[in-house]
Amino acid sequence: MRCEGDVMNAFEWKDMFNIGHQELDNDHRKYFDLLNECYMSSCAPGSAKANADLLRRVKSYAAMHFSYEEEVLRASGYPDYERHEKLHRSFEEHLAELENVNEITGEHKYESMFSFLLEWFQKHILEEDRKCIPYLKKSVGT
Repeated sequence: MRCEGDVMNAFEWKDMFNIGHQELDNDHRKYFDLLNECYMSSCAPGSAKANADLLRRVKSYAAMHFSYEEEVLRASGYPDYERHEKLHRSFEEHLAELENVNEITGEHKYESMFSFLLEWFQKHILEEDRKCIPYLKKSVGT
């Protein structure tokens, strides 16, 4: 993922990421928007401050989203809730580790970070959040 070509579509939302819960889907879209905004900022000249701010913003947003998603999953009776919650904590721990990594610097550090952030979230939505769909539908009566 380089700052070349069409950076506008670096993190593109696709309908296949929808899980059928309006608020969670909106949160997921906002995460993609945040990644796009941060990525585009990191491609701009003098982007060191934007890069330094990236993890703080992602961590804050992820914590808010995970808290809400966990609340929804608990209320839905999702039977694998504890494992799902552990996946969220693992992501947060990885973000904290990324903050402390000093060996990787410059463009490669942020390129690697953006790849991780995108790949983890896409995989999490497609493989883990989608498992919750039947329970989410039951809890809202659809």
